[in-house]
Amino acid sequence: MSCAGVDESNHQSTVINVVAGYQENDPDTKTLFADGGAILWTAGDVIKVLADDVCMTSSECTDDAMSYDFTVNGWPADKEPLYAVYCGDYSPRYDGGLYLWLDDAQEVRCENSLHANVAVGILTKKDDGSYKTQMKNVCAVLRFRFAKYDDIRSVVIDDLNGNPLAGEFRVDAKENPLVNKVLDPKESVSISGAFQKGKYYCACILPGEHLFRITLIRQNGERLQASLSEPARIERNQYVPIYDIDNFAKTILDGVENEGFKENTNSLLLGEYIDFSRVGYHWGEEEPLYVPVGTTLEPSSGDRTSDIQNAINNTSSGHAVLLKEGTYNVSGQLVMKSGVVLRGEGEGKTVIVATGTSRYVDPDSKEDRVLISIGNVIDYKDVENDCISPSRIITDAAVGQMYVEVADPSNFKAGDKVVVCRPGTDAWISALKMDEIPQNDAGSVIQWNEKNYDAKYTMYWSRRVVRVSGSMIYLDNPLVMELTDDYGEENRGILYKEKGNVARVSECGIENMTLRSEYAFKEYDIYANHVDEDHCWTAIQVNAAEHCWIRNVTALHFGYCMVNLWYGARYITVSDCSSKDPVSELKGSRRYAFHNYKGEMCLFTGCTADKDRHGCITGVRTPGPNVYHDCHMTNSFSDMGPHQKWATGILYDGCTTDGLLAVQDRDNYGTGQGWAGVNFVLWNCEAASIVCQSPWVSGHNWCVGCIGEKLPSSREYGLYGQRPDGIWKSHGTKVSPRSMYEYQLQHRSQNGIMLKTKLL
Repeated sequence: MSCAGVDESNHQSTVINVVAGYQENDPDTKTLFADGGAILWTAGDVIKVLADDVCMTSSECTDDAMSYDFTVNGWPADKEPLYAVYCGDYSPRYDGGLYLWLDDAQEVRCENSLHANVAVGILTKKDDGSYKTQMKNVCAVLRFRFAKYDDIRSVVIDDLNGNPLAGEFRVDAKENPLVNKVLDPKESVSISGAFQKGKYYCACILPGEHLFRITLIRQNGERLQASLSEPARIERNQYVPIYDIDNFAKTILDGVENEGFKENTNSLLLGEYIDFSRVGYHWGEEEPLYVPVGTTLEPSSGDRTSDIQNAINNTSSGHAVLLKEGTYNVSGQLVMKSGVVLRGEGEGKTVIVATGTSRYVDPDSKEDRVLISIGNVIDYKDVENDCISPSRIITDAAVGQMYVEVADPSNFKAGDKVVVCRPGTDAWISALKMDEIPQNDAGSVIQWNEKNYDAKYTMYWSRRVVRVSGSMIYLDNPLVMELTDDYGEENRGILYKEKGNVARVSECGIENMTLRSEYAFKEYDIYANHVDEDHCWTAIQVNAAEHCWIRNVTALHFGYCMVNLWYGARYITVSDCSSKDPVSELKGSRRYAFHNYKGEMCLFTGCTADKDRHGCITGVRTPGPNVYHDCHMTNSFSDMGPHQKWATGILYDGCTTDGLLAVQDRDNYGTGQGWAGVNFVLWNCEAASIVCQSPWVSGHNWCVGCIGEKLPSSREYGLYGQRPDGIWKSHGTKVSPRSMYEYQLQHRSQNGIMLKTKLL
């Protein structure tokens, strides 16, 4: 229940008529405060006698409460009144001879002398048909003001202990928050209106032990939240001041509290906050379905490419093609379709062999051969051409923020697929020092610039619209790079709708099998590795696809990837997969076991790689967030981490390698790989050695709770020059929670912030 600062001189004696109190749903029945706030009640007003257990039980009545007897006239025979409610600042009376004097009722006094008497009387029916009531003051006052913002339109007060506070609120025409109606007591109440900076407001609450959390909603849709650190025991007639609440309230991420990385005894609060939990198949909120079998194939000799492909094509959506235990030779490529699962009877039991002695699909085109493809192959220009209805982003947006403010929100609605675009201007590239990469011996370095298409650093991040509020567009996943006008107003970016020209495969999976590439025993290198390269290059490539999965699959002897996520791959889960014994030379563009080249909102979990160069690796301008969770690399020939050219927002969570774990400026490797990534988090990882650098501008990288030798950022260790160090926390000692991804997903689940079922 609430009160506001009103002028006491305007008050008049309050008269309450308790006759014919039952008028449910009658708009003329005033439950507590009347409109206007100055004159709360006048003669002839009707008090509503509530028929619900609103505020207290008879056992809570104490000796200090005043007792009154009165008769309720005209009450329906089938109704039993339970409560009478009074709220005012003067003594009520009934002119017909019944006097309900409340001079002795306890009162709560605000600093502006407003008397906030809120009394609730339990009605007990007597033998003569009259009712006895004990009128008891039940409120305390929570008083607050705003010092920073002048555009707050709503205040929500919650009790995190689940204790009841009061009923519902509104703000009247004079911007005074007043009680509109009393409902069953809730642990959450709200006050709406146009609140002014510097003005005091108060909310009347029920006594009890409350752990307050206060949420402020601004006119632009931004949500701020502040929680008191300890429970407070609130008594009747108590005054509780909380001043300038917007000074210490923090932005929340569309329902997820902006608490940063959870702090434990190691004091690990980090500055920026990215919710990494919204990745993978259906945002990680459910396991892929185990669909029924639609078609079954038995093993046999000969090339089975057409047999398996026909089975995929002819199996209805929501069903699986089951390959019974045995070996299936495939000389070509298998292409998945929406809604169909390719399933084996277990790793090592069902084996698909990529036969043949060529690395390429067509030797003339030099297109690397992929054994199983999910979705149509698209490229960077297809993503650009699918963008329509542009609207400028008009205010800066921070890393982790889950909304943008746009100039024209009229074209967007909940459920829309959208693209956040940020151009990489020459001014930004220069600040990042990526226009001064030293040329390498091969002469292959291309300086980053905004005009050369192959070196263009415009970023595209796919998102879904969760809701639209005014000019604010709320998204299903956070921003993983800051959007500011530091390097020109255009650097804030543009929000586009997807035109829908890119057709994505969905709801298909590959599971429970082994994929193996044939190869020739030509020669060994110094590490006893076979170096034949005339064989199938990639086991599985995911192209334009969403909400698909790969699980319990082992890949043997492929030259490039076990799984490669290409342009258009999003919301993909790769779980419990293994890459073993790759066959290729030990040099660039080979042995990238789990390569997330362009995937976004994708999850690799429980995966292992042995004898690969880059076990878990990102590519050029990889758009996050993405997660590698509990992935383990052994016998590594190179580093694990972002590989080149500005990947954004990736979590390595509980991953291990016996080699180098690195987030760094790769300088003049290749064509000028430069800064490999920004806003990366290495959480509770283990490696033989670790380097974590932060770029000159536009973000940071973190290394938290990781174990391994920390390498200095200098050339003597094979790294690239003196670069800013990343943010290191608890180096050499693991932290709690064990898994950042699991913690954040659990946090969302426990708080009911689930995207598929509630928001999209």
